[in-house]
Amino acid sequence: MAQTTQKPDLPEKKGDNDFQHRSYLNLTSITGGLILIWLGVVLFLDNQGTLEWPWWQYFIPGLGVIILIEGFEHFRQEKNLGFLLGRLIVSGALITWGITFLLGLNQWWPLFIVGAGAVIVTMKLVKR
Repeated sequence: MAQTTQKPDLPEKKGDNDFQHRSYLNLTSITGGLILIWLGVVLFLDNQGTLEWPWWQYFIPGLGVIILIEGFEHFRQEKNLGFLLGRLIVSGALITWGITFLLGLNQWWPLFIVGAGAVIVTMKLVKR
């Protein structure tokens, strides 16, 4: 009878994937922290009575800027164009939506959602 020897389970070698995962987690933690800081600043200014419009009309474009920064930083680290394009679409929509309220164009903002959807569909069709 032949004996089979099993090799002990060796821990996986830490490589590039582990580094990428850690850097992404760090980036998302920083993004979450920035969002909380921005929310706190806007709510504080609202409580002080210094904002002309409702607080969320300031929060939305700022959130878009934070997401945009996250997209560019992730692209700088990982060179992942798909992630960047997704963040560009989301942040562009949030910034545009917020600015439409601040400029008094709040009846037109749904057209920007239609435009974002058209960009997504066009990108997928062009990839084929």
